[in-house]
Amino acid sequence: MKTITVGTTVTAIAPAGNRDFLWIFNNDSATVFLSFDGDSTTLTTSNGFPLLTQTGILLDNSRDRNTFNKAVNAISVAGSANVRVQGV
Repeated sequence: MKTITVGTTVTAIAPAGNRDFLWIFNNDSATVFLSFDGDSTTLTTSNGFPLLTQTGILLDNSRDRNTFNKAVNAISVAGSANVRVQGV
């Protein structure tokens, strides 16, 4: 599991590539916002998927690795957040 620091600018937390699953855990006290479409230019704290403090999300590919291959980006609401990422 990788530890990634997410700040108030967009940070790539998982590169594009075929994967079976991706586990993302917000190990911080600040909310992190995610985008799953690979577009780092449009993510903001207003339009991202909120990952609240001390919560995680499991993105499963349902056995078709070709459907979940975009980069995942994140941005923090304040300061820098500690995010854990694991994927295969």
